[in-house]
Amino acid sequence: MDNAIVLFVGRFISGLNAGITIGVASMYLTEMAPTNLRGLIGACHQLAVTMGIFISYVMTLENLLNTKGRWAYAIGIGAIPCVLGLILLPLCPESARYMFLIKKNPDSAKEIYLKVSGKESADDFVKEMNDEVAAANAQPAFKISYLFTKREYRKPTAIAILVQVLQQLSGINAVIANSSTMLASAKAREDQMQYFVVGLGALNVVCTIVALPLLERAGRRTLLLWPTLLLAGCLLTQTIVVTIVRSKPPESQAPFAIVAVTMVYVYLACFAIGLGPIPAMIVAEIFRQGPRTAAYSVSQGVQWLCNLAVLATFPPLNKAMAGFVYLPFLVVVVLCWTFFFFVMPETRNKSFDEIAKILSGDNNSARADFNAHSSEVIKLAN
Repeated sequence: MDNAIVLFVGRFISGLNAGITIGVASMYLTEMAPTNLRGLIGACHQLAVTMGIFISYVMTLENLLNTKGRWAYAIGIGAIPCVLGLILLPLCPESARYMFLIKKNPDSAKEIYLKVSGKESADDFVKEMNDEVAAANAQPAFKISYLFTKREYRKPTAIAILVQVLQQLSGINAVIANSSTMLASAKAREDQMQYFVVGLGALNVVCTIVALPLLERAGRRTLLLWPTLLLAGCLLTQTIVVTIVRSKPPESQAPFAIVAVTMVYVYLACFAIGLGPIPAMIVAEIFRQGPRTAAYSVSQGVQWLCNLAVLATFPPLNKAMAGFVYLPFLVVVVLCWTFFFFVMPETRNKSFDEIAKILSGDNNSARADFNAHSSEVIKLAN
C-alpha cells in the first residue's frame, strides 16, 4: 500500500479520536472536580495538550527526528500516550453526576463522590443533584433544538459558540504563520528558526501552568476578558509593525522585525492564560447535565469549522492583505470581547445549577451577577 495513503488514513483516524476526546475529556474533568477546584482541574486537559505540542516541537528538531530516515518515529511517539490511556483509563471512575442524573444510581454516585472528593459526607452533593433533578423534571425532555429555541438555553448556547469562534478566529494562526517572515527580517538564520518554535511551545506550557491557579483565584471571566484585551492590543501592534517592516528595505527591517517577533511571544502568553484553557472548560460549566453533551457537540463542531475556515482562507488572505491580515481577526476579537463583557457571568465557586439559573434569567441570580458586573464597570471608570 502507498505510504501516503497509510499516512492519510492514520491522520483521519487520529482526527476522529481528537474530535471526540477533546470534548469528552474536558467534560469528564469538569464533572469530576469539586466546585472549588473545577477550573484548575478542568483546565488540566489544556495543559496536557500544550505539553504534547511542546514535545512534538522538540522531537521534530532537525538534529533529532526531523530527517528523511527518522520522521516516521516522530509520528509513532504518539502511540505512547494512547497505550497509557488504554491501560489507565479503565481505572478511572465514572462521573458521579453521570451516575446520579443519567444512570439513576444514587448509591454508586455517592460512593464515587466520597472516594474522589475525600469528604466524609455526600449530603451537599445529594442536595445539589436533587435540585438539578427537580429543575429537569419541571422541563420537557431535552431536545438539541432547544439550545436555539428555548429562552433559558439561548444565552449559554451563544456563549458556548462564540467562545469557540473567539478562540479560533483570534488570529493565533496568523500571528504564528507570519513569525517566520519576521524572523527572517530580523536576520535569524534558517536553522535558528526551529528553536523559536520550540520556545513558543515552552512558553505555551509555562503560561498554561500559570493559568491553572489563576482560574480559581481570579475567576474565568477575568481571565477570559483581560488577557483577550491585551491580545487585541498585540494584533493592532502587529498590524502596524509588520506593515512598517514590509515597507522598509531589507537592511532596515531588523529593529522592527525584532519588535514583531517579541509581540508573538506576548500574544501567545495572553492566549495561553485566557483563550487557551477557558473555552473547553466553560462550556461544561454553563449547562446542566441534560443539555451539556448536546451543547458540547455544537460548540466543538463550531470550533472545528472555524479552524477549517482559517486554514482554508488564511493563505490567500495573507497574500492579498500583507500586514493588514490581522485586522479581520482584530474585529472578531473586539466584537466577541464586547459580548462577553456584558453577557458572561463569573462561574467560579458556583454550582452548575446556580450558573444555569443566572444564564436562564432567574431574577435573583441574574440580579446578583448584574450587581457584580456593575461594580466591575465602576472600577474601570474610576
